[in-house]
Amino acid sequence: DSQINYCPNQIPLDKARFDWIVQNIDVAGKRIFDLGANLGYFSLRLASEYDATVHAFEPIPDYADLIRLFSKICHLEDRLHVKQLSIAMRDIEHLPKSDLFLNLNVLHHAGVHYDQHRVNSIEDWQAYAQSYLRELSEKTHVLLIQFSNVWNGTVVFDSSKAIPFGYELLSNSGWR
Repeated sequence: DSQINYCPNQIPLDKARFDWIVQNIDVAGKRIFDLGANLGYFSLRLASEYDATVHAFEPIPDYADLIRLFSKICHLEDRLHVKQLSIAMRDIEHLPKSDLFLNLNVLHHAGVHYDQHRVNSIEDWQAYAQSYLRELSEKTHVLLIQFSNVWNGTVVFDSSKAIPFGYELLSNSGWR
């Protein structure tokens, strides 16, 4: 009705990623942490369609408020808990255990938007990422991670080598 001609400025990946998640991971009734929940697409769908208890962590205040509003409108407050917060290294130990952690395009923000005192270079980032992922492994057995190949405007790895890079990073962090 508004006659706004909206055109998204990114590839629409959320539905495809969500479909992959629910087809490959048992999420029904599970306790899920969505680190860097953005606008809450995954959190909202998991809570509403799969009766999951979701803890959505989003550092951007307006985004966190929007997830809370969607949660309220959809009557999901009992299953969708929103915290306006980045999960920095010091926060991981305080998290309870969960069945699944979603960490989609978040880790490359370390040193730029959180934990700036720990990450000052690409070399710092790689060591930090291994420690961060090792800490997460103490809180869940299932991690769905997607990371960018750019840190603070600098390419971390050639995108054609994403799978070997990701495998090595996760393997060095104790994930199997």
